[in-house]
Parts: sequence; C-alpha cells; structure tokens
Amino acid sequence: MKQLTREELKSIVGGFAMPPKVGDDCSYKWTDAQGHQHTTAGTCNLAQNGGIYCSNGVGACSAY
Repeated sequence: MKQLTREELKSIVGGFAMPPKVGDDCSYKWTDAQGHQHTTAGTCNLAQNGGIYCSNGVGACSAY
C-alpha cells in the first residue's frame, strides 16, 4: 500500500491544509542582493504563548 505525499493528500481533500505540528519542517525562501535564491530551513517549535514558531527565526510554521 502506497503512502501518499502531502501534495497528493492535498489534491484528494481539496486543498485543505493540515495545521503545523511541533517537529514539522519549516523554511523561508529569499533572494540576496545578487539575485541568488536561498532557503533557510528550520523546525517548528512550541512557543511560550502556546503558538508554534519556526526555529530559523524568519520562516513561518503555517499550514502546508
């Protein structure tokens, strides 16, 4: 039995996003002054206020 990827699952359920969880990967894509694209990766962590934040400091732990 094949396990579905997130993209495949999203297409089946009509694009409803799953909420982020602690431990999920998160990333921030940006372009430097020379026009080169970069990705800063991080991990979703639990904040003191009960929310979830990305450990890289710039990315957002949002639904994928």
